Amino acid sequence: MSFLSRIWRTLSGRAYLVGRDLEGNRYYEYPSTSEDARRTKRVVKYVGLRMEQPAEAAMRARTLPVQWTTWLSHTRPNPPTIEELEADVARQRRVLARVAFIEERERERRARMALQAPAEPGQENPNMTFERAQPLQQINSAPGSHAEKTPEPKPEPTGRPVEPEPIPVYSDEPQAWIPQAPRRRGE
Repeated sequence: MSFLSRIWRTLSGRAYLVGRDLEGNRYYEYPSTSEDARRTKRVVKYVGLRMEQPAEAAMRARTLPVQWTTWLSHTRPNPPTIEELEADVARQRRVLARVAFIEERERERRARMALQAPAEPGQENPNMTFERAQPLQQINSAPGSHAEKTPEPKPEPTGRPVEPEPIPVYSDEPQAWIPQAPRRRGE
């Protein structure tokens, strides 16, 4: 915008059309009334909307493109172009298509898992047991590990009773709560 056009708009005090969105809404900018020329008033005029319908205006305000919303709030200095708005709509369509693809793939995976699941809770699928057992065999047969483990000697029983290990003060394990009688001071 040229310097002379900015001066003319400031002196005339009229709003000027900045742009339109894909729905046909028009965006206007009023010159600044304060000393700060950067802080202009930015408004949107909805297409086909009358002042008697404030509820519809509130609903439409939620559906404004993000690029225009940021321009209205002075977060963005320049208004968006039509090409930018069209590119954003195409991006949104791609995202929705990818989401639909991922959801379909997830539904198919769940259906396969349901078919492979055991018929009864106590019965296990033999394929699943093999898959679970295979990593353990690979770990045991890894190089450097002992194929045959020597049994560890068991501690010999002594005459004294075995005490349980002390519980650490800051344990993450849940423990049973044992209520105690309240203690009075001085007793």
